[in-house]
Amino acid sequence: MLSTSVTLDQHLMIRLEVSMVFFLISKLYFIFST
Repeated sequence: MLSTSVTLDQHLMIRLEVSMVFFLISKLYFIFST
């Protein structure tokens, strides 16, 4: 149970980082495209 919660936490953190990176990339793309 404990290990499951830890892996779930890591998964959430990874998803958060990926979404942040995606947001930054799209923002940069928007700035450079205009």
